[in-house]
Amino acid sequence: MKILFTLNSSNFGGMEQTVLDLVQGLGFEFEKFVICPEGDLTPNFKTFSKVILHPKIKSFDLAYIKFLIKFIKENEIEVIHANEPRIVFHSMVAGFLAGVRVRISHTHTPISMWQIPWTKKIFNLVLNSLVINFLSTKEIALSNSIKKQKIKELALPSKLVVIPNCLDPTFITNIANYKKPRKTILSKLKIEDKFVFLYLSRLTKEKNQKLLIEAFYSLCKTNNDSILVIAGKGSDYEVLKKRISALNLEKRIFILNEVSDADKIDLYMSSDCFVFPTLAEGFGITLIEAMFSCYPVISSNLDVLKEVSGNKVLFFKNNNQKSLTSKLKEALKLKEGPSKLVENKKFVLANYSTEKYIENYESLYKN
Repeated sequence: MKILFTLNSSNFGGMEQTVLDLVQGLGFEFEKFVICPEGDLTPNFKTFSKVILHPKIKSFDLAYIKFLIKFIKENEIEVIHANEPRIVFHSMVAGFLAGVRVRISHTHTPISMWQIPWTKKIFNLVLNSLVINFLSTKEIALSNSIKKQKIKELALPSKLVVIPNCLDPTFITNIANYKKPRKTILSKLKIEDKFVFLYLSRLTKEKNQKLLIEAFYSLCKTNNDSILVIAGKGSDYEVLKKRISALNLEKRIFILNEVSDADKIDLYMSSDCFVFPTLAEGFGITLIEAMFSCYPVISSNLDVLKEVSGNKVLFFKNNNQKSLTSKLKEALKLKEGPSKLVENKKFVLANYSTEKYIENYESLYKN
């Protein structure tokens, strides 16, 4: 079976990791193709699939649709799996016109949760619902709470199928075999060996790092024994850097813009608490990575994150600075880390195994 994955980014992120998990996990009966821009994960994609590089598209692109139609016909593609609305629109149109029988669309984070002007949000909601209901075979929802959200966004229930993400088996192995001393990593980053709060994900408005900085600033007024590491790529890097400077927190908050797979493992394993202040999330792969790596984990109380985590993390009121500061203080006092970490690891392995994940997708594609 020939399957084509289309996406508009190949940098580190939940959507990109989803595609990597699929091309890595699907069996030999699947011939896998990936069309994407050049990025951090391109070498990984190339290890498990045939990669065709295409520049990122920024708006309606008729040439891209024509390119996809030609590629689909020349390679006799039987399944197309598109990720995020802009690529979904172009891919579903091309797949329909080229006669692809199985057309899977996947908007990872519901559009209604995006931090964009309401006029753009309404336009995207209407267009995306039309694409899902009339051009897609199925639309993926990463949890039941996200399925409910997509139904509110006018997606037909019959079009929706719930398949949670999985934890990358390579990540599990790297964590299990990790032996670097914590002090070695902190010394390399030129960070004092204090209580380390970590944020690791994209640096964008939706992820709400600004709130985390303000909450940590409040914590600093009464606590001198903690630091905050913010790591990831994104459009808000310079904005966040300026805010840290304005608050004179350069010696307490460290912001990293280049993070490799190895760096990510180092950061998880040298941190005392993970903080996830996101405003919008389709699943939260970073959340389950953190649950597997360190304890405690603090998260905004989005329904999807409660569902995904099994309520096993510390939740603060979404977008509420005082509530987040309170949880940061609570984390400093927690003593039951080792036992809770073991409990969280068992939960993640039981619910987000690669085997179950691949089995679900293979069934979806074949049926």
